[in-house]
Amino acid sequence: MALVVISLGSAWGLVEAIGWPRSNAFWIYFAESIAAVIATLFLTASLLTSILNLVLAFVFVLIGPAVTMGMIASKVRIMGYYASRGFWKASYWLSLVFVVALGIISVITYIL
Repeated sequence: MALVVISLGSAWGLVEAIGWPRSNAFWIYFAESIAAVIATLFLTASLLTSILNLVLAFVFVLIGPAVTMGMIASKVRIMGYYASRGFWKASYWLSLVFVVALGIISVITYIL
Protein backbone atom coordinates (compact mmCIF):
# COMPACT_ATOMS: atom_id res chain seq x y z
CA MET A 1 0.00 0.00 0.00
CA ALA A 2 2.91 2.34 0.71
CA LEU A 3 4.07 1.98 -2.88
CA VAL A 4 0.70 3.18 -4.15
CA VAL A 5 0.71 6.15 -1.78
CA ILE A 6 4.27 7.09 -2.73
CA SER A 7 3.52 6.77 -6.45
CA LEU A 8 0.36 8.86 -6.17
CA GLY A 9 2.23 11.41 -4.10
CA SER A 10 5.00 11.72 -6.67
CA ALA A 11 2.45 12.05 -9.48
CA TRP A 12 0.62 14.76 -7.53
CA GLY A 13 3.90 16.57 -6.83
CA LEU A 14 4.89 16.44 -10.49
CA VAL A 15 1.54 17.85 -11.60
CA GLU A 16 1.78 20.63 -9.00
CA ALA A 17 5.37 21.48 -10.01
CA ILE A 18 4.54 21.62 -13.71
CA GLY A 19 1.37 23.62 -13.10
CA TRP A 20 -1.01 21.17 -14.75
CA PRO A 21 -4.57 20.65 -13.49
CA ARG A 22 -4.81 18.28 -10.54
CA SER A 23 -6.99 15.87 -12.51
CA ASN A 24 -3.91 14.93 -14.57
CA ALA A 25 -2.23 13.38 -11.52
CA PHE A 26 -4.04 10.08 -12.07
CA TRP A 27 -2.86 9.95 -15.69
CA ILE A 28 0.73 10.51 -14.55
CA TYR A 29 0.28 7.77 -11.95
CA PHE A 30 -1.12 5.42 -14.59
CA ALA A 31 1.77 6.16 -16.98
CA GLU A 32 4.45 5.59 -14.34
CA SER A 33 2.75 2.35 -13.23
CA ILE A 34 2.69 0.98 -16.79
CA ALA A 35 6.37 1.89 -17.21
CA ALA A 36 7.22 0.12 -13.93
CA VAL A 37 5.35 -3.04 -14.98
CA ILE A 38 7.08 -3.12 -18.37
CA ALA A 39 10.51 -2.57 -16.80
CA THR A 40 9.87 -5.31 -14.25
CA LEU A 41 8.70 -7.84 -16.81
CA PHE A 42 11.51 -7.26 -19.29
CA LEU A 43 14.46 -6.55 -17.02
CA THR A 44 14.10 -9.44 -14.60
CA ALA A 45 14.60 -13.13 -15.14
CA SER A 46 12.03 -14.14 -12.55
CA LEU A 47 9.23 -12.06 -11.09
CA LEU A 48 9.31 -14.03 -7.84
CA THR A 49 13.04 -13.39 -7.43
CA SER A 50 12.47 -9.68 -8.02
CA ILE A 51 9.72 -9.54 -5.39
CA LEU A 52 11.88 -11.35 -2.83
CA ASN A 53 14.81 -9.04 -3.55
CA LEU A 54 12.58 -6.00 -3.07
CA VAL A 55 11.21 -7.31 0.22
CA LEU A 56 14.78 -7.85 1.39
CA ALA A 57 15.78 -4.36 0.26
CA PHE A 58 12.83 -2.85 2.16
CA VAL A 59 14.32 -4.17 5.42
CA PHE A 60 17.39 -2.00 4.92
CA VAL A 61 15.60 0.97 3.36
CA LEU A 62 13.26 1.25 6.34
CA ILE A 63 15.98 1.21 9.04
CA GLY A 64 16.30 5.01 9.03
CA PRO A 65 12.58 5.76 9.34
CA ALA A 66 12.15 3.03 11.96
CA VAL A 67 14.96 4.43 14.13
CA THR A 68 13.58 7.95 13.73
CA MET A 69 10.08 6.79 14.68
CA GLY A 70 11.41 4.96 17.73
CA MET A 71 13.31 8.04 18.89
CA ILE A 72 10.29 10.31 18.40
CA ALA A 73 7.94 7.85 20.12
CA SER A 74 10.09 7.83 23.26
CA LYS A 75 10.39 11.63 23.64
CA VAL A 76 8.08 12.95 26.34
CA ARG A 77 8.47 16.48 24.99
CA ILE A 78 6.86 15.41 21.70
CA MET A 79 4.55 12.56 22.69
CA GLY A 80 3.60 13.74 26.18
CA TYR A 81 1.62 11.17 28.13
CA TYR A 82 1.79 8.71 25.21
CA ALA A 83 5.58 8.52 25.08
CA SER A 84 6.91 5.00 24.78
CA ARG A 85 8.43 3.70 28.01
CA GLY A 86 9.53 0.50 29.67
CA PHE A 87 8.20 -2.71 28.17
CA TRP A 88 6.80 -1.12 25.00
CA LYS A 89 9.98 0.81 24.26
CA ALA A 90 12.11 -2.30 24.76
CA SER A 91 9.71 -4.36 22.64
CA TYR A 92 9.91 -1.87 19.78
CA TRP A 93 13.70 -1.77 19.71
CA LEU A 94 14.06 -5.54 20.12
CA SER A 95 11.62 -6.17 17.26
CA LEU A 96 13.55 -3.74 15.06
CA VAL A 97 16.83 -5.49 15.89
CA PHE A 98 15.16 -8.85 15.17
CA VAL A 99 13.91 -7.74 11.74
CA VAL A 100 17.27 -6.22 10.76
CA ALA A 101 19.12 -9.31 11.98
CA LEU A 102 16.89 -11.53 9.86
CA GLY A 103 17.57 -9.24 6.89
CA ILE A 104 21.33 -9.57 7.41
CA ILE A 105 21.03 -13.34 7.73
CA SER A 106 18.99 -13.42 4.51
CA VAL A 107 21.64 -11.43 2.65
CA ILE A 108 24.41 -13.71 3.91
CA THR A 109 22.53 -16.87 2.91
CA TYR A 110 21.63 -15.32 -0.48
CA ILE A 111 25.29 -14.58 -1.21
CA LEU A 112 26.50 -18.00 -0.11
